[in-house]
Amino acid sequence: LVAACRSVLERKSRLLDERLAARGVDLQAPWRFNEVCRRRFARYDLRGWALSDAIFTESLLLWSAAPWLPFVRSVLGDDVKELWRGVVDNRPGSETQGWHRDGGFLFPNGVDLPPHCLTIFVPLVDLLTDELGPPQFFPGSQRCTREHLYTGLGDGSCHLPHCTPQLCAGDALAFDYRIIHRGQANLSRGAARRSRPMLYLVYAKPWFTDVHNFPSDAPLFADPDAAVGGQHAASNEGGGG
Repeated sequence: LVAACRSVLERKSRLLDERLAARGVDLQAPWRFNEVCRRRFARYDLRGWALSDAIFTESLLLWSAAPWLPFVRSVLGDDVKELWRGVVDNRPGSETQGWHRDGGFLFPNGVDLPPHCLTIFVPLVDLLTDELGPPQFFPGSQRCTREHLYTGLGDGSCHLPHCTPQLCAGDALAFDYRIIHRGQANLSRGAARRSRPMLYLVYAKPWFTDVHNFPSDAPLFADPDAAVGGQHAASNEGGGG
């Protein structure tokens, strides 16, 4: 299943490159479309059309028989809902993301509240070294409001402990939507040069929604003669890993 998913995404990645070129999109600048958002250079967050093939829509292991669902229900309840799913294509030459949360606190003083939303990461390649840019996390940061304590990690000044889980293709990693994390740069070169596709699924309490990570009025796969001005400026972070 993992190999089949990876093969489909490689084909979709080529189609994406063709469409971005046809639309004249500047790959160096921030942009967002309904189907894909740029999360820094060479890091693409894809939804919808990228997962429309039968391997993604009909495999019970990705839906009702997903091995992580019992855990998700134990945390969020039996009435949990899936908000969305997608894949982050972290390509060779990508930049390391800034530390960020996918979602903030529900209330200003709500740091002690239980999880209301969970993300599941499923890498489609092995992430046993730093070469392909595995995600990093600050354990316990879902309860941290002093964000200035971690923003200096990039220059070595942060003293808080963080971790880089070692994952095999097909593993599932669950984390609180509020946890501080980032994706690292893909350092693969030469004959070992390859992308790092990361499937992700976001689950939430039935009353929660998040409309900030993707636009809904800027289709990439629209009329090829449409104006490139339909693209949205975007944050470099947010979503994915």
